[in-house]
Amino acid sequence: MGFGAPPMTALVGLALFAVWVVAEGGIHLGRLYQPERPDRQRAGLTLLQGAYAASLLVGLLDAAVLHWTTLQPASLAVGAVGILLVTSGLVLRITARLQLGRHFSAFVQTSEGHRLVTTGVYSWVRHPAYTGFIGLLLGYPLCFESLASFAIAAGIGLPALVYRIRAEEAALVGWFGDDYRAYQRRTKRLIPGVW
Repeated sequence: MGFGAPPMTALVGLALFAVWVVAEGGIHLGRLYQPERPDRQRAGLTLLQGAYAASLLVGLLDAAVLHWTTLQPASLAVGAVGILLVTSGLVLRITARLQLGRHFSAFVQTSEGHRLVTTGVYSWVRHPAYTGFIGLLLGYPLCFESLASFAIAAGIGLPALVYRIRAEEAALVGWFGDDYRAYQRRTKRLIPGVW
């Protein structure tokens, strides 16, 4: 343990985090999301948000102050992979959210006039916003070069995301029926050709 400057990749990661906050905030200010409905489901959202926040906080503290589980010496290659994951995840997530527009919700819910989107990035995978989120979830710990942050993201965040996807897919089958089942047969959940 020791005090010292965080790796340069951690600073780039923080700058990308600021870009993500501004982009997501802009989407909300533009009201490109569904208003909350009383029948909405959280479906693991709190655990996912908690894991993401904890991973960011632990990674930042580890990189900037504590250095308990950071890679020593710092690895530019690990940090660069983190920057690549965060950047691509950010682009994919924002693209997916913009494509859904007012059909997007942080909750598992639907609204009047909701339609199944299967074009654009949704023709690649069924949940491209979650694929992008995985880039953020796993990329930031790599930017911070923090093993503890990565363990939180992978050990808590990924299982919470899988749980949420399964709950959401069950709801989507209920809403869209055979149309969604056909969409499931021709696309993967998160990674084209894999899962």
